[in-house]
Formats: sequence, C-alpha cells, structure tokens
Amino acid sequence: MEIGNAINHSRYGNGTIATICAEFVEVQFNHGLVKLVPSFVEKMLGEFKPEPAKKDWSKANAAAKAKREKAAADYAAYTATRTEDQRIADELTAWGASMYKDGSLMTEREGILHEVSMQTGFAGDVAKTCLKYGKVSVKQAAIIAKAYLAK
Repeated sequence: MEIGNAINHSRYGNGTIATICAEFVEVQFNHGLVKLVPSFVEKMLGEFKPEPAKKDWSKANAAAKAKREKAAADYAAYTATRTEDQRIADELTAWGASMYKDGSLMTEREGILHEVSMQTGFAGDVAKTCLKYGKVSVKQAAIIAKAYLAK
C-alpha cells in the first residue's frame, strides 16, 4: 500500500490513497477525504472501476418523440379509412371503457345501446348485457354497430 494507489469503494466510488498512518488511511474521493481502516483498504487496493457514462437523454427523448409521432400518424391513417360501423363500434368501446360515463358523446352512445336493446334477437341481448354491466367489448361493439346501422 503506497500513497497514490487507486482503490474502488462500494459507497464512495473511485479514490486514491492520500495519507497512510498506523491507525487509518486517508483516501481522496470526489467529495473529499475519508479515513478508512488499513486492512479494509488493502482489500480494495488496485481496484479501479471507470465511472459509468451518463445517459444521453436527448437520444432517448428523440426516440420517444418519434414513437409518439408515428403512433399519431398511424391513428390518423386508421381514422381516414374507418367505415361508419367501425366508428360507432369504437365509440361504444370507449363508452364501456370510460369510468365515469360523462361527456357530450355519452348520451349518444347510450342512445344507440338503448335503441338496439329494444330490438329482438342476438344484438338486442348483447346491448342489454352491455347496459347491465356498463362495459362493451370490441366484439360486442361491432355487433351493436352493425345492428344499429341495419335498422
């Protein structure tokens, strides 16, 4: 053990030996001098780990932004090609997913459900089930939308 030797401490990181005494060894770390027991320093002697590189947040932010923009472009392309029954099915699915059932389109969506529930047959039963439980799956929404447009 000599002055100037490098060590790596699990808590303080990389450091160099500054002073050696019988009772303690002073090690210079980035934040200041620390007194350590000589036997402990001997175990860490010669170990020097490079500091981890800082994360480049600009690349991560640019990747996240590109992902959001691609999702927005994909959704715009999807909405441009939707048919009327797909639009209604999407609205019904949103109605079933909304927790508080409030908003301007909620009455229109519930109106569709009530109108289809008055019909006889499978679609009417599906609409009654959706109203009872307050949830609409994608398949149920498609059935109700087709029945609503077929009336």
